Amino acid sequence: GMGEEVLAQLGLHRHLRLVRGGPSASLGAQGLSSFEAADRALLERLQDYDEADGQGSLAELPLPVTAIPHLCRLLYLRQEVAVTPLTRLFFNLVLHPQTRQCVLAHFLLLLCRKPEVGSPAHALPPPHLFECLEGGRAPLVNTIEIQAVGSQRVLIVLAYLLRRIPQCGEFFAKQWPEERWAETLCASGWTEEERQRKIWGRHGNSEPGEGGVVSEFPGHHFINLVLQLLPTRLFLSSSQHATWLLSVL
Repeated sequence: GMGEEVLAQLGLHRHLRLVRGGPSASLGAQGLSSFEAADRALLERLQDYDEADGQGSLAELPLPVTAIPHLCRLLYLRQEVAVTPLTRLFFNLVLHPQTRQCVLAHFLLLLCRKPEVGSPAHALPPPHLFECLEGGRAPLVNTIEIQAVGSQRVLIVLAYLLRRIPQCGEFFAKQWPEERWAETLCASGWTEEERQRKIWGRHGNSEPGEGGVVSEFPGHHFINLVLQLLPTRLFLSSSQHATWLLSVL
């Protein structure tokens, strides 16, 4: 069906299956407040996750890190996924220290690198928004729209996570050497060429005001990368995006 087609575009058909109908289908309408109590229960165990990881990754991963790039593509659906299940998904992923580092690194990458025309469909950010295309119709390509849609959805989820999980804030006080970036992206299934282009900002991705931040990620604290989004074109021209960015900062 149409849903399976979109899952295949996202690369998620191996990790997720569609749940059809049933009483759970309307849960998203209850809003984010509907799982505050469950959040508190999980947050009480957060220190156990981190301690277990420090003692040899005793805590089981909620999902393989190779699934994270595919899950990030959910942020680029033309028809937006309901906020509650998507936020819940990323909330559960950042409870574990290993998937937390990977998710937040991908969020940073999605904010700081703009889409590239002609890049493969599996690239991040993707070269187009994902949708069901009938009759072999080609997807619409508008890099400004892609960046605007993806950045706003990333910032909405990130703002929620930062308010509830202190370790997410600690992540942005870090800086990673090239080796750590390469290790994280390699574990997530990125090719060598893709890693180099995103880590070092090649092909003009990092021109000020054009959607990039700096020419490279290594050597920069993550909070400084986020701060340098403020004078870029998207955040200067959209008060809504600027408001979400300031809420994250």
